[in-house]
Amino acid sequence: GTRKIGAQLDSLLFKSYYYLHGFVLVSGCKDSPTAVTPSSTPDPARMQYAQPESIKAACQLYRTIKRAYPTKGRRAPPKAALECVSSALPPMEETSCSKAIRKFVFGNPRQIPSSLHDSPPKTNESLPAGFPKWVLDGEQKSGETPTHSKEQPNESHKPTPGCDEKTTTCSETRDNDQHEVLLVRKGLCHELAQGPLPMLGSNSTTHSYGTHSNQPDVTTTDDCVNAEERDAMAKQELALFKKFTAILDDICFSPTNFEGWFLLGQCIGAKADLISDRIDSLQKGFLNTGFYAPSYPFENSRPRSSMILDELLEQQAKENLDTHKQRVSCIGNDLSVYMRRKWSIFSSLHACSEELVEDLASDQSCPQSTDTEGEVFTDSQAWMAIHTLFESGDYPGWQRAWGGVFVGALRIMANRCRQISISLAKAKVLAEIEEKKPANQVRNLVAEMCETIGTTKYTELQGSMLYGYPICPMTEFHKRELAEQSAQHFDQAIEWINDTDDDDGEGSWQNYFMIGKCQEKIASTYLREAYQPTIDNEHQRMYEAIISKALHSYNTSLEEKKKAEAEGALSDILVGGSSHGAMEVFYRMHTCRLKVLLQAVNRTKTERKMAELEALRLTSAHWFKKPSYEEKNDGNDADPTDERSMIWKVFVDVVSSLAQCRVESTYFHRSVYRHAQALLWAPLFDDPDGEASRLGSMAAIPTTKSDQLEGFISGTSCANSAEEIMGVLFEKKRLQLCAVWVTTPTLPSPFEILNDSYRKFDSLRKKYAGAHIECMKLCKRLEKLEIFLGWAKACRRDLPGLYAASAKVGGGHPRQNHNRDVLLEGFGFLWFSKRFINMAIANIIIQDSNDFIEGRSLKKTEENDLNDDSVEGSKPRTLIDNLRIAYTCFLRLNCSIKDVRLHASISSNAKIVEVQSLLLALEAIKRERGGIESYNQTELDSAAWGEKMVLLHMAVTKCQKLFQKSLPANAGKKLKLKSKRKKPESEIPDGYQDVSSTQEGNTNRSDDSKVLVGVEHNKESLSPIKRQKHME
Repeated sequence: GTRKIGAQLDSLLFKSYYYLHGFVLVSGCKDSPTAVTPSSTPDPARMQYAQPESIKAACQLYRTIKRAYPTKGRRAPPKAALECVSSALPPMEETSCSKAIRKFVFGNPRQIPSSLHDSPPKTNESLPAGFPKWVLDGEQKSGETPTHSKEQPNESHKPTPGCDEKTTTCSETRDNDQHEVLLVRKGLCHELAQGPLPMLGSNSTTHSYGTHSNQPDVTTTDDCVNAEERDAMAKQELALFKKFTAILDDICFSPTNFEGWFLLGQCIGAKADLISDRIDSLQKGFLNTGFYAPSYPFENSRPRSSMILDELLEQQAKENLDTHKQRVSCIGNDLSVYMRRKWSIFSSLHACSEELVEDLASDQSCPQSTDTEGEVFTDSQAWMAIHTLFESGDYPGWQRAWGGVFVGALRIMANRCRQISISLAKAKVLAEIEEKKPANQVRNLVAEMCETIGTTKYTELQGSMLYGYPICPMTEFHKRELAEQSAQHFDQAIEWINDTDDDDGEGSWQNYFMIGKCQEKIASTYLREAYQPTIDNEHQRMYEAIISKALHSYNTSLEEKKKAEAEGALSDILVGGSSHGAMEVFYRMHTCRLKVLLQAVNRTKTERKMAELEALRLTSAHWFKKPSYEEKNDGNDADPTDERSMIWKVFVDVVSSLAQCRVESTYFHRSVYRHAQALLWAPLFDDPDGEASRLGSMAAIPTTKSDQLEGFISGTSCANSAEEIMGVLFEKKRLQLCAVWVTTPTLPSPFEILNDSYRKFDSLRKKYAGAHIECMKLCKRLEKLEIFLGWAKACRRDLPGLYAASAKVGGGHPRQNHNRDVLLEGFGFLWFSKRFINMAIANIIIQDSNDFIEGRSLKKTEENDLNDDSVEGSKPRTLIDNLRIAYTCFLRLNCSIKDVRLHASISSNAKIVEVQSLLLALEAIKRERGGIESYNQTELDSAAWGEKMVLLHMAVTKCQKLFQKSLPANAGKKLKLKSKRKKPESEIPDGYQDVSSTQEGNTNRSDDSKVLVGVEHNKESLSPIKRQKHME
């Protein structure tokens, strides 16, 4: 009976501690008894734990937890139980060491960077500038008198109840209590700092301990509750802040802990990555203009190299300095606010803004820059510019602007912590070598840290955007410095790996591969260097020298990879977007060759010969299938003395290598884009000065040469062949729209992590979708474009689009489906896809209408078939059909005519192709039916928007009468509502009448032709562009 009662008491005790404090009285050792817990326990993340009743009880509870979870046990103490103990302790007291560390981490670098602050240390002992080196002389001593933070009351100096402070006993008791609390706090910080970083979507949520906590922004706000994604993001930001606080507190106790410094940098960087995934960059469109060759003479648009190297470097340095003068990387004197406040919650973002403006107001005397040559954009000006966005109602822009500032500030802090960690780790290796201790374990850690830091640098380089305010494209100078820093870290990783005895070969090939990618980025910044012809060709451009190193790095990586795979030293490679083994290196090397060829053939005629000679020197050193010239030339092999034939032979070899990637790896999607791009440029490789090259990608090449290109369909244009190649990624409807995905191993390398981000996933989808749409536009695949648009409409919002739509309603759920959003402006991949498809359809109508207006197509309206790729048996498309398609494109914008005018007035690119398409389609019908000539495309492009608005009113009025019954009931709802309201005179341009009011008498016309030409001979209804000419 006694044993049974004892077991029941133990069971109740176990349950009590579990429900009260979140842990069980069972250790992780093998001889521990089985935990007695309820069969159906509630989720620990949702439980409310009881706070210890006193500081002494909290210290005793901590000892109990440590006994139940010993240091060498298999289980770590529950974080919730440790946080429960921490909540009962007095606020952490500041020491001179902790103050110095926090001041360094949270300080704002108030200077214009002529070079980046986070370059790798030149020596093993070097630390970043401004770091208080004296904190490394010794760990925090228990005898040091702590001082309280300004924000927290000094509770430790309160007299103990019932005790005289003058007595020695009370003084010793107080000192012992403080020492015990200090030890418990140190142990808690160390335990909470251990373990991996919290992941988005995990169970890391806010716990309640029965009293109000001092943690910032814990209370869930209404806008957080109303938006599930924002709620999850807010919880993740709070979990990262808790982890950050624990790691930083642990570092304050042990400043020489290099692993803690590194983890602190990773924690800060994790929040920066989360925010950057949710804000769209400035590159909204498909800006890769080099994907296909334009179908018009573009000699004047080809890039020119007109500067010698010294002039180029000087100009790039000046551009970089001017860019940094016009922006700020962060705002405020204390950067800790960017970890404490949540970017995802509007209320927290407002509080952050108010806290920063108070911080700036209290420190007006602080200089913003040491530069005296020109005016510098200050923190106060940046804050006011962002606040103006909010006052004007541009909430998405306000949220995005603060997101850029958050990312800029967080990256500054993260880079500082990483630089300290790598310096301390190298110093520890040297210390162990001097003491003749084995240092292989620390060497491996240093190598891994170098790889991770190099990968982080390259990730920043991938986006090519400078975060802060305003978010702007990265300068060539900044790109080069960032790429050089990344390459230096990978070089250091190789050196540290070679010094160890347990190199398995897997790390080296990845580092060589990343060095090659960095060298490619560096070389791209020297493209504008001028060619200097010499007799013996001894002069070598910097571009050629660095690209040669990049190709050598790729070749070394490929050899190391194949060697390791043959020896079986590598783990199994998963098939996916970021794990393809040696194929990834093989693809990158031959893609580099393609880029070299493209930049050479795209030069002006005066520079092309030197550019092609340079390209041959680079690309002929690394063949996929090296040709043999000893055998008899059968017409397929190139003469090595003929530059033009050699360029073609290298081009054929590159295309074959890209096609081979899909043969060996069916799911390898990267080579598809480059394969299609290569085929689109084939006419210029065949004859860059020939007549066919003037047609660009729409030209065809001779059959004898097209048969040599893998994937080329003989007898068709290059665009048709490229369309077939790109189509493999879009052969069916998918949730992510194209066949791109990421499969990351359980323990991914830094190289694999490089591609495992939402930004990279979206950038790949945008690049592939943009290329697919461009191919369909070149081939005039209207039906396929309409189908692709339907697929895009069926997709869900991506993160940038979701946050932009949520910001419009104050951070809550978007009030409407994304298909009803205004298409003129937006954020994210989904918005880009819908707008780019709509623009492609409109561009096809523009081209057809302009061809008819210019007299290149004179068929009757009823017999006109302007579709070059019409399917056999389908009904020919008429000019009326073109007008209907153009009007539908205009309606998809989901905005009124007034909104169009407003967008054109504030947009840097005032040309709206949907408007151009509608006006030109209507003009084509008027020309065909004998109407008065009003305008052509050139005149329309140069016309002012006041004139275009009158034409647009006329076109919309006519299209409403023509297609009111044939279009869906909800199409153009905004336009119909606007047309019912009589336009005030203030909205009518000076000198013009309200077109809608002049057409009220024509509402009963049923004949389309009468509607179209019923006002053509009315002088008042003439185009403003032609009115003056008609009157004369």
